[in-house]
Amino acid sequence: MPPSSVAPRRSLSCLRPQVGVCAVAPRRSLSCALDREAAERDLLSALERAREHTAPLWQRHAYGDILPALLEMEGAIHGFFDRVMVNVDDAPLRLNRLRLLTEVRELFLRGWDLSKVVVEGEKA
Repeated sequence: MPPSSVAPRRSLSCLRPQVGVCAVAPRRSLSCALDREAAERDLLSALERAREHTAPLWQRHAYGDILPALLEMEGAIHGFFDRVMVNVDDAPLRLNRLRLLTEVRELFLRGWDLSKVVVEGEKA
């Protein structure tokens, strides 16, 4: 499995080509009815758990505890990218998947600029 810092970067890089869509995506809520794949449901559950776990940490400014809590989503993020095709022809399904990734991205970007993370073996 790739290093922990790769998981949030996967969701960020997937959204780059869809900038116009991502700007609109968070305005609508996710549709659980469109979560067809188990890996989608797993990522949504992991996102909801991470939100619940980190909400009080954000309020207390417990930043040292937030990132480890967010990284608990690592398996779900990798599972999503390994098993789910995001850019499918079905527009509502594609937008729902992009919304899910956008929400994961926003949770990570709330406190850090992850573009500055260097994975061992990569150039700085």
